[in-house]
Amino acid sequence: MNVLILGGGAIGCATACYLADAGASVTVLERGRCGENASGGAAGILDTDHLVPFLKPWAEESLNLFAPLYTEITL
Repeated sequence: MNVLILGGGAIGCATACYLADAGASVTVLERGRCGENASGGAAGILDTDHLVPFLKPWAEESLNLFAPLYTEITL
């Protein structure tokens, strides 16, 4: 299976990794550098100190999942 992913942000890169691990041939198209645009700007939302209380558990879980994902998708 050949897959084209438009956008090299966190979701695009993670999707590419998982598809490649499943045997797909994956191409990621990004206009700049991967992770530099919206994903780079949004990384601050993982800072749980400035969130309203009901969002904190979700943000903390995201933060716990982010480190292994980051290691997996960066080259």
